[in-house]
Amino acid sequence: IYYHRLGTKQSDDPVIFKPEKDTWIASPTVFAEQGLMTIATYKSSDGRNRVHVFKLDAGWDKNLAKLFADRSHELSAEFGYRFWPVGAHKRKLLFFSEQSAPQGKIVRYDPATKQLAVVVPETKHTLVEQELTGERLFLEYIEDVKSYVAVHDMSGARVDTIKMSFPSNMWGFGGREKHRETFFGVEAFDKPYGIYRYDIATKK
Repeated sequence: IYYHRLGTKQSDDPVIFKPEKDTWIASPTVFAEQGLMTIATYKSSDGRNRVHVFKLDAGWDKNLAKLFADRSHELSAEFGYRFWPVGAHKRKLLFFSEQSAPQGKIVRYDPATKQLAVVVPETKHTLVEQELTGERLFLEYIEDVKSYVAVHDMSGARVDTIKMSFPSNMWGFGGREKHRETFFGVEAFDKPYGIYRYDIATKK
């Protein structure tokens, strides 16, 4: 992974992170509003990975080598399960995790204490998609080949469920923390594809 400063030559870009092996893949995600960055490393295409967390405090780009040499915030170190970032809120990170939860759960990581805590526990249905928008977690589950979306607040409490009246699949729900609406697509075998708007305040 390289770091590029706008207005400089690409040939001047320093390498800030390199996996131990050339065949491994590193994938960065920056949460600029929260001053956090994650780098997920994958050995193969099966999704199992590990994650490093870096704090982008004021002036973080003045000493890149020192910042990215600190690997003390390492999660899912043994590549034993899938573990990837969903979003960040109040300087804490939310992750999808399959650790001791093959159907998937949501956990919160606090870089200040290096502690993990379960926010939304595993259910009997498979958790397939996760989005954090408008201080709400939108979690898509599969039940009997149909999808529904459970909406949770930041404490983990479920505040709404989005389910169509017909068998369908839903996806989308992206946005920023300040947004108060989101959009999602719905696809069904016997109906045309549609895009819907969801108001976070009114739940409609």
